[in-house]
Amino acid sequence: MTHISRSASPLLTILLPVKDGMPYLAAALGSIWQQTFRAFELLVIDDGSTDGTSDYLRHVKDSRLRVTRNEVSQGVARSLNQGIALSASPMIGRQDADDVSLPGRLERQVDFMASHPECLVVGTQGRVIDAAGLDVGPYLPCPIDDRGIREHIPRACPFIHGSVVMRREAVLAVGGYRSKVRRAEDYDLWLRLAARGPLANLPDVQYHFRMHDGQIWAAFQRETLADAWLCQFLNWERTRMGDEDSLSVLTDAQLTALKERRLWRPRGSWRRRVRVLWHYARFIQREAPRRAVLAKLLAVTGGW
Repeated sequence: MTHISRSASPLLTILLPVKDGMPYLAAALGSIWQQTFRAFELLVIDDGSTDGTSDYLRHVKDSRLRVTRNEVSQGVARSLNQGIALSASPMIGRQDADDVSLPGRLERQVDFMASHPECLVVGTQGRVIDAAGLDVGPYLPCPIDDRGIREHIPRACPFIHGSVVMRREAVLAVGGYRSKVRRAEDYDLWLRLAARGPLANLPDVQYHFRMHDGQIWAAFQRETLADAWLCQFLNWERTRMGDEDSLSVLTDAQLTALKERRLWRPRGSWRRRVRVLWHYARFIQREAPRRAVLAKLLAVTGGW
């Protein structure tokens, strides 16, 4: 890993992990340079790119840019944790390498965090654009206030990941991103942060989410849904048991075996959701050395 040394820490560090980000990276960076809020640094984590991304970044001339490169790809979660460790800013923002932020986004979010010191994360609403940058339509509405987010989050992710600004101290307090949840690392983080304090979304559109053939979500949709179910089970385990969840004691091979059981669906009845969670619990009880806690969980789910 190589990186450029940093100077005095700004109020906000924007993290942008990228692997083979051409041809959309220029638009993503351009949308950050055009922000009306200026007291930030942009920390790009080049996660083993081979498509010209590294060369492009070397030629960007802006004092707010820092670049760190992984010679061997580490994945999104580890790259983001790497960026958080390299930053000393009190707030951490996100930007995806293929998306676009509107010019007032960061100013609106920093102002919101200043006026709501109890809030740990603030995202925005979004619109969907295509590979050419043309408007496709609205992104799914994100719940705005903490109450709406808490009603929504047990069932689905309440944020557009690339649109958020969060408090660095809070993210570190819950352990940062967890790489074992490969395709839903953001959802897993929001669920753990929700146990510590309020979350919010701005009501206005400040982010454009790009849909294209090379997108990670499109390529790994089935695995993403499986990891979302896993996040929901782990959250349920924490809230029911008042204890740490089982993720740390499951190996990658065990997690793969769990997902291959095909117990997830993008939608389903309440009874099916309970049955899926019950099967997750049965599997983890057998695979993980947490018999006492999970036996109690099985007793709860089995009675529904």
